[in-house]
Amino acid sequence: MASQRLINSTSELKSVMGAVDTDLYFDAIQSFVDDAETNHVIPAIGYGLHDRLRETGLTDKETRALTMLQKAVANFAIHYYVAFGSVRINETGIIVKKDSNYLPASDKKTYQLRTQSRADGFRALEAAVTYLELNQADFGAYTADAAHLKNRSLYTNTTEEFSQGFDINGNAELFYRLRSVIQTVEQNYIDNLLGDTLSSALRAAVLAGSTTTDQKQLLQRIAKSTALLTIAEAIPYRLVNFDSSGLVTDTLKGNIENVEVSTEGDMKRLQGIMNVTLNKGLSQLASLTKWLNNNALLFAGYVAADLSTASKLNDDERGIYFI
Repeated sequence: MASQRLINSTSELKSVMGAVDTDLYFDAIQSFVDDAETNHVIPAIGYGLHDRLRETGLTDKETRALTMLQKAVANFAIHYYVAFGSVRINETGIIVKKDSNYLPASDKKTYQLRTQSRADGFRALEAAVTYLELNQADFGAYTADAAHLKNRSLYTNTTEEFSQGFDINGNAELFYRLRSVIQTVEQNYIDNLLGDTLSSALRAAVLAGSTTTDQKQLLQRIAKSTALLTIAEAIPYRLVNFDSSGLVTDTLKGNIENVEVSTEGDMKRLQGIMNVTLNKGLSQLASLTKWLNNNALLFAGYVAADLSTASKLNDDERGIYFI
């Protein structure tokens, strides 16, 4: 008989999240486990595989995939639960429970736990999807689902691949947020360079997990350009921020207020970073073009590009001009 969800008890939750107490009443967190699976896991793996992993008699690879996904579920569930775990809602209003043995964690600790568990959830989910992609033959329900197509719809599909061009410190959540910008960059820059024949063949190979050595080398070079151009295009939309220490996300202000604030780089600094990443990205694009021209015979359908055109900064169609 199939279980209701990927995690169904406190013991299963604790097996992948050691900080959970064994006496945690599972019904208290069950709805947040459901939220984690509905909001994150099912969209990433599809209903078919989700149903299969709730069955008995799993193969060794399916068991490993289940464990990896349970790690993601646990972290996302904790992220959702933390905001409500000590809160009680009744006819008197919203209250916080307190007794002589336990006190609610500070806002600072709570925020740190929420942030860390969410980040760990995205990392665990990406690792699980990568495992599924490396073992496509063993997960037919996944490869037949639209989730598989979505997960491998780009040339650069993982945080690690993206970091070949711009290091985002392993931030899988940030990479997830940047995917739409990556798609735009690939369409505007990379597809035009590769041409229809090569781009179609390369995307098909990425989707099937059958890239050749030459294609892998091409993808690495694409990532170096794509990552830089993505950061440049994401900055105006405030998808990324920078301060003096580099890439930043939400932080805490002081030790007294213990409140969440958003740390943003000033516009002058952001403008500078945008210009640098744009210029470096275009430079990498020119380098990619030169490499493709020199290795055109390796890629059927590729037509050598004019380097002078590739190095042009002004974009008349999009109304972008650099002086």
